[in-house]
Amino acid sequence: MGGCRRDGRPNGQASAGLRLPRHRGAGVSDRHGADQEAGGNVVKTETVTTSIVGKGDTKERALSDVFRQVPQSVREKVPGTCFRIQPVGVEVSKAVEFSKREKFLGVLFARTRIEFSITAVVVVEVSFIDLDDVAFTLTHEALTVPQHLLQLR
Repeated sequence: MGGCRRDGRPNGQASAGLRLPRHRGAGVSDRHGADQEAGGNVVKTETVTTSIVGKGDTKERALSDVFRQVPQSVREKVPGTCFRIQPVGVEVSKAVEFSKREKFLGVLFARTRIEFSITAVVVVEVSFIDLDDVAFTLTHEALTVPQHLLQLR
């Protein structure tokens, strides 16, 4: 009860004339020819391998820490602007469980703290745009003296 649908409206509410596509790709025009004429395809795809260490107080948090660091690690290795990072493979190379016994004031309230550390090698496929390959045109706007004084554009 009270859940939401994929379009963000609560269950049971009728749409107000809004029609959503029923399958992937609906409503998307095929404009490959127009993009090719404007300067070609600037999207590049590359496979990147990175080694990441994740830590957490549970096994799940340690693994999620690894996946949280993947985008940042990939952005450091790719020269352009990343817009899709898709994991291809994950291999756990090292998994360690640290156990430490603590006591308050050295004698009271003894407890055991556990921390997990996972070192993983993650292989991702990255799609990015290298802006060095994009040709920009230079336009210069010259204002007249009255326009400049009045700060008009």
